[in-house]
Amino acid sequence: MKKMRAFSRLQLPSIAQFSDVSRSWQRTFASHAAAQQASEALVYKRHGHYSDVLQLEKVLLPLVGDEDIRIKMLAAPVNPADLNMLQGTYAILPPFPAVGGNEGIGEVLEVGSKVCDAKPGDWVIPVDAGF
Repeated sequence: MKKMRAFSRLQLPSIAQFSDVSRSWQRTFASHAAAQQASEALVYKRHGHYSDVLQLEKVLLPLVGDEDIRIKMLAAPVNPADLNMLQGTYAILPPFPAVGGNEGIGEVLEVGSKVCDAKPGDWVIPVDAGF
């Protein structure tokens, strides 16, 4: 594992490069092996300064369920809430391991069988941060 020494907007697209719009897109790594994809993500397993706790890791992505959408994040901001979550000072904290960020814009790659409001190629803004 390579330890990250910087955290900038230029690195953010890889935070959730291929993700589900549902909250599981950031924090749940499925255990299914068949037809599962992997991606790189900046993961943290404890609180602290971003240069000390973020690690670039290869993670397995959850399979797309009937009501899920897989997106490729194209851009994502770093805001004070993201840094506070890393530091452990935000009011709501995710379970570990965690991948930061809950805002951005992405391109739809795959949709579940019950999804009718989006199709591959659409650009979307995730609106449910899961909090």
